[in-house]
Amino acid sequence: MKHYEGEFLRDFNLSYISGMALKTENVRDQVLVEIRRLAELNGGQVPGSRTFARETEIYQMQWQGKYWARWKDAVADAGLKPNSGTEKIANDALLKMLAESVRHYARVPTSMELRMYRDIDPAFPTDRKAQRIDFLALSWCKMPVQ
Repeated sequence: MKHYEGEFLRDFNLSYISGMALKTENVRDQVLVEIRRLAELNGGQVPGSRTFARETEIYQMQWQGKYWARWKDAVADAGLKPNSGTEKIANDALLKMLAESVRHYARVPTSMELRMYRDIDPAFPTDRKAQRIDFLALSWCKMPVQ
């Protein structure tokens, strides 16, 4: 009987990700051990989920939705205090930042220009907060002129 890679791994209850085979029943325990290990190496500072994946090659798809819904749940399960999230920036403050970038570019900047503007203004938000600015910019452009 011919086995394809997925069938073979499923038959042996293994998860094969990025060249690393893990027994499915041990993933939960291995995640907890690695969280504690990385936190200890970093002076008690818990790694973020991306740092964790980069350092351990245990990826989010291997644990999220199977053992924990969120990274902070896994960290708490490891007996550590989750990192505090960053505070949400109010829409008014984001609009002010967007206005500053509009003044800089003399027009509503593109998504990529908003990312580049971060180099000019280190206080300018990154990642998801910049996505909110993108959304606000799009909404702003569609507002009827009064």
